[in-house]
Amino acid sequence: MARLTTRVPSLWMAGFGVVSGLLSDVSLALPLPDVLAIAEAPIYPGLCFGLAIAAGAYLFGGASVWRALLVLALTLIAWIAAFHGSVFIYEALAADWLATQDMAPFAPGGSMDPAEALRLKDALKGNLLPLIASLMAGGAIGAGGTALGAAAAVRRLRHPIAWLSTASIGALCALGLFLGDALIGSPPGLEFTALFVTWQALVAASIGYGMRPGA
Repeated sequence: MARLTTRVPSLWMAGFGVVSGLLSDVSLALPLPDVLAIAEAPIYPGLCFGLAIAAGAYLFGGASVWRALLVLALTLIAWIAAFHGSVFIYEALAADWLATQDMAPFAPGGSMDPAEALRLKDALKGNLLPLIASLMAGGAIGAGGTALGAAAAVRRLRHPIAWLSTASIGALCALGLFLGDALIGSPPGLEFTALFVTWQALVAASIGYGMRPGA
């Protein structure tokens, strides 16, 4: 039974996604302990988003504390898989990926260097189609994996349509954000803020929609 009753959990979940997106952006500058750095991925954004989804599963999906913690863990795994899946797709499709192999955007200690990340992003734009494919794949893997993790704790989410909808939103959102950045540009210093806030809010809202009463 839901602990917080509302007809529109998707709006609450979108709000959780906005907060986790803002925290994710701030977390990029934080150093990673060695035990987390072995994942070779930005872990803290995954933890922030995992907490948002876990809170939604607990409040609106009626998940127990232990199941909510499982959602957190599975969301983090999905985040890491999305990061590495995106890299794998790009390297599989881009002819000159070796030219960017050494342009890792991580500073010593495991934190992300925003300047290096933007330099890498500009370099990748030379391979437009592989970049778009990798972004959409990463968006789908992250969103779809998160939806599966939430479904492990919330029975109402165990429906193929709910999973496909969330995975599709993740992929299309990644594509839309790329096109928006390419055509309009992002405010200086807010490039990753737009990515985290928009993607996490929309994916969280999709999962929240599946937890609405009567779903």
